[in-house]
Amino acid sequence: MYDYSGVVHIHSCYSDGSSNFEGISRAASQSGAEFVLINDHDTLNGLYKEGEKYLNGVLMLVGLEVTPKRNHFLCYDVESVPSNRLRPEEYVGKVYRMVALVF
Repeated sequence: MYDYSGVVHIHSCYSDGSSNFEGISRAASQSGAEFVLINDHDTLNGLYKEGEKYLNGVLMLVGLEVTPKRNHFLCYDVESVPSNRLRPEEYVGKVYRMVALVF
């Protein structure tokens, strides 16, 4: 068994966060985190522009957060960004069909 410390549900400068992956990984490393799961609102721009990688000894993984007015939905390993204008059962169904990790 292994035990890893990390942070889930971080927003970067690609939605309403204030830092890029370099800054986030630096802060995470200083706090002792070994991984960070990025969940920007309704975008995978962080994945496309920076990618999933180790930075400052921290594994940076990218998902997204589907953000309608209610019922926000964290998604990882998705192929595309579901519309936040869909009803919850519709965007949940789309993501499940991608066989993604969600919560």
